[in-house]
Amino acid sequence: MKITRHIVLASALVMMMMTTMTSAASATSLYYSDASVTVDGEVKASEYPYQLALKDLDGNDLATVYFFHDGTNVYVGIVAPHEAWTGFGMNKQGQGMIGGDFVITEKVKDDWVVYDAYSDAQAAPVADDDSKLIESAASVVSGKLNTEFSFPMSSSDSKDLSFAVGDTVSFFVAGGEADVTAIEYHVNHRVDPIDLKIEAQDVEAPGSVLTLSTAEKSSFLPVFFASVAVLAVLPVLRRRR
Repeated sequence: MKITRHIVLASALVMMMMTTMTSAASATSLYYSDASVTVDGEVKASEYPYQLALKDLDGNDLATVYFFHDGTNVYVGIVAPHEAWTGFGMNKQGQGMIGGDFVITEKVKDDWVVYDAYSDAQAAPVADDDSKLIESAASVVSGKLNTEFSFPMSSSDSKDLSFAVGDTVSFFVAGGEADVTAIEYHVNHRVDPIDLKIEAQDVEAPGSVLTLSTAEKSSFLPVFFASVAVLAVLPVLRRRR
């Protein structure tokens, strides 16, 4: 009878953890627009219909991202409050670096370059020889690194992420320190990828300044370890019977 009671209590504990152990996930949307953007390396707020401000791990300003899609291509502008490298990444929902598709801006000698990159491991992205970028440019304006680029939503390159209206993908922005390349090191970054829903043309944005919402997601690991703990305790309970 005691064992049965212990098993019932243990099972109840696991079920409770399955319903209460959650992790927060940030989310926003990529909205449709027919805006006209001049990709010249200087982000003008009037060019972009939407913007999203991001913070780094310490709560400092990391970058302001301006982005939208026109049903075929995605247009991105990034303004970072530093003169160091900046990275924009996308991947399948819920995934991080591995399999990620990136656009990186960094200084090579005296010029700022913007290039397509990818990552097959939890390591620095590698330049993609078959660039997906349609247009790209970067420059420093009033001490802030401005990056602009556009790329197609669908690509035949296996190293590129393809997506369509209605999909939800993950995106992240990273930034480094002055005089340190993206390949070597980065300090300022968002740890958690942000869920990004690709909205249809008839979905209106809540305004020109976007915010991140927080959704609760079930966490597999706490449930897994709780289950392992219960299974480990059961033999002990049987011996005490």
